[in-house]
Amino acid sequence: MAASVDRAAGPAHRARAVLLGLALVCLGLLVAVPLTGSELGLWLTCAHWVVSGGVAVLGTLLARTAAGSAPDREGWGLLLTGQLCWLAAVVIYDGFVLTGRYPPSPTVSDVLWLGAGVVSAAGLRRLGRARTRRRDLSWMELAPLGAAVCVLLLVLLWPQIERSTLGPVAVVTILAYPFVYVSIAMVMIQAVVAGSLQLRHNWGLGAVLAGLVVEAGTFVAWAPPLLGQTYLVGDSLLDPAWSIGMMLIGVGAWAARPVEGRADLTGARNRGGVLPTVSFLLLSAVQIVATGRDARMGALSIGVGMVGVLLAIRGSALRRTNAALRLDSRTDPLMGIANRLQLVDDLRDADERAAEGERYAVALFDLDHFKAYNDGLGHQAGDLALQSVAMLLDRTSRGGDRIYRYGGEELLLLIRGVDLDQARQVAERQRGALEQARLSHPGNEPYGVMTTSVGVACVLPGETPQQVTERADAALYRAKEQGRNRVVAAGVPVPPAKDAVVPRPRSGDHDAAQPSPGGPGQPHA
Repeated sequence: MAASVDRAAGPAHRARAVLLGLALVCLGLLVAVPLTGSELGLWLTCAHWVVSGGVAVLGTLLARTAAGSAPDREGWGLLLTGQLCWLAAVVIYDGFVLTGRYPPSPTVSDVLWLGAGVVSAAGLRRLGRARTRRRDLSWMELAPLGAAVCVLLLVLLWPQIERSTLGPVAVVTILAYPFVYVSIAMVMIQAVVAGSLQLRHNWGLGAVLAGLVVEAGTFVAWAPPLLGQTYLVGDSLLDPAWSIGMMLIGVGAWAARPVEGRADLTGARNRGGVLPTVSFLLLSAVQIVATGRDARMGALSIGVGMVGVLLAIRGSALRRTNAALRLDSRTDPLMGIANRLQLVDDLRDADERAAEGERYAVALFDLDHFKAYNDGLGHQAGDLALQSVAMLLDRTSRGGDRIYRYGGEELLLLIRGVDLDQARQVAERQRGALEQARLSHPGNEPYGVMTTSVGVACVLPGETPQQVTERADAALYRAKEQGRNRVVAAGVPVPPAKDAVVPRPRSGDHDAAQPSPGGPGQPHA
């Protein structure tokens, strides 16, 4: 086994060494271009475009090879396809540059460059797994925001369009670059804002996103000189920007950790104003620099920036209201934990992940003899007891797990990334934590404190969340039959004790008790 691991690790180490070597070569070429003459600088520029494209291709290939889940492999595969399109476009364009023969637009390189952006954005979207199926307010604002930016770009580029001697098809092709790439950049940034991509502790993925945004910004700045036919390869500050963006993509993909997506936005920080603010202010700054002393265009750009800030404030206020309403609708008013509506959403998400190979389990908790508690101490005391139990179970849950009010005094714990034995251990810790809290319950003999019976079931291949929950409910029923204050795992038969009276099982019931490991005074099955 060790030998096979070493054999597998060898090519990966060599590929990383090649990637870092190419990145260093590209940096050397970037430094050498301004130190050389125009003819040699032309060749060096073409060379660092190709080398940086190779870095991006190799980095995304390494990321796809290391991906553990199907969505990650598909996402990195799309990004790899995008970088291959980019590299092919560069090679073709270098041929045009070095021979001096430019065919009329659109060329094959134009199609490949535009396609590279679209495919790369689709790859990042797939990496985020589209966890948030609900239409967030920010997505509703994205389409008109993108349209507004494209119209603004058209207005700001209109003087160059009028002065251009290029044909209509060539002009449309040139305008497609800023329109497509700015829209793609906004979609990618929105994936971060909406939470389907999290960059915290994942600087590699952040570098990939930054590289794609650099490409988008470079294409915006590329349009005016293309329209005016003043762009010269080797003499433009835009030339190194493309290579820097590609190196960010390649090195970032190599260093990226597994992608995490946020399934629920109720607890997320409100960052809805980030996208419109950055988009409009950055665009305004670029256009102010580009228009120079043209007071009219400068004033228009400043006005656009102010509109962007106002949109950001409006969007932020609406999003806070929307998030608060959504949180209220998915929180139990008595216990302060998630309710059945939130459970439906989270079980759907867990089911999608199960199809990708990530298991989950359901644990149903039912407080023992709680009716006696209400009858003896009153419903107000019962409500306070439910609040205390919910807070305790929520506080002692693992990170990533979640507790819900399932009905009455029943609670449900969704346990992620576990097998059946691990889920039983988690539920057992929760059961023991409640018993050790020593919440008085005079009607719960022989303990005298609040206890709970628990049924646990782990998802089986092809099983629906409803079926998992039904098996957990059947296991809970067995826990009560076995004497309460214990955890029963569905599908794990346990031999009965000698001379024990075993109740006749119901048809199709294969659940069995898992005796708890000795709480104070606890009877064993």
